[in-house]
Amino acid sequence: MKFAMISDLHGNTYAVEKTLEDIKKRSVDQIICLGDVATLGPDPMGVMDLLQSIGCPNIMGNHDEFMIYPETLKYYKTAPFIIDSVEATRLSLKEPYIEFIRKFEKKLEYKISENQTVLFYHGSPDSNTQNILPTTSESELDEAYKNYKYNVFVGGHTHVQMMLPYKGSMIVNTGSVGLPFEEFVDGKEPVILEKAEYATVEFNESGTHIEFHHVPLKKSILKESVSKWDNPLSSHRVRQYS
Repeated sequence: MKFAMISDLHGNTYAVEKTLEDIKKRSVDQIICLGDVATLGPDPMGVMDLLQSIGCPNIMGNHDEFMIYPETLKYYKTAPFIIDSVEATRLSLKEPYIEFIRKFEKKLEYKISENQTVLFYHGSPDSNTQNILPTTSESELDEAYKNYKYNVFVGGHTHVQMMLPYKGSMIVNTGSVGLPFEEFVDGKEPVILEKAEYATVEFNESGTHIEFHHVPLKKSILKESVSKWDNPLSSHRVRQYS
């Protein structure tokens, strides 16, 4: 069984299309979307159209929750113009897209065999806002994963790819399709990479195989897409792609 995991698409249709083209080359059995599909990018509804066309399971990211529970946005610790951007996206979404997001799952598990199991989520198994990093302490990991026993754990949220061994399991971060960061920013302005990131995990008779993938993107197309975007974040994104 081979999975392709895409996360943090953030309204970037161009990146999602190129990623799906790349996934087609890799004999994948199932695509899993780990959330944050709509905000911070110019084409949220286009991204959701693509997700609906492939019919993949979707996990609820924190930005997805903002779309259906706007009152939670007040707890989002970030720059005011990003808050304004997220709210503008929410107000722009037609009702069928809001209903689509409502169906997203908190987490998703697969059991391929007794010794081959995987859990998908956004941030950590019980939180779509927790940052799991290479620097996360063992005590924090113990608290986040204490109720879960899987061979592989897969999330997103930080926009940075990671493989972290943990007590006989592997914790994987797929990176971001729509807004990959050079490094974890923790509130600082990010350096956005000119590529899309995703990961695959394959379970077969020889074991478990995890691979990171990078899809090159053209800065000119990225810049053009955000320059036409009527959103409080547009000018910031144009500058980041310049």
